[in-house]
Amino acid sequence: ARRTTRRSTIVGFSGGYHGNTFGAMSISSNVERKMAFQPLVGDVKILEWNDPNSVTEIDQTVAAVILETIQGDAVSEFRILIGFRAYEGSAPKWM
Repeated sequence: ARRTTRRSTIVGFSGGYHGNTFGAMSISSNVERKMAFQPLVGDVKILEWNDPNSVTEIDQTVAAVILETIQGDAVSEFRILIGFRAYEGSAPKWM
């Protein structure tokens, strides 16, 4: 995104889980989890999830906005959510 747009800022949202790679940890809002991996990718903004006012910080310097549609900074939370949805019938039975 930075190369294509020639902009520097990457935006993520609090509570998102994107994985444990170098780049993914850079946009994590979990300070404790990413502490051991410092220094990470620079010029990253973490905005507050579900706060309409936070999007005003997305300006002309932003190269990419990375959004986790299922919020949860842990894989187990994701599995619980998927299991709940499958149980409630909003996902296929095999999921």
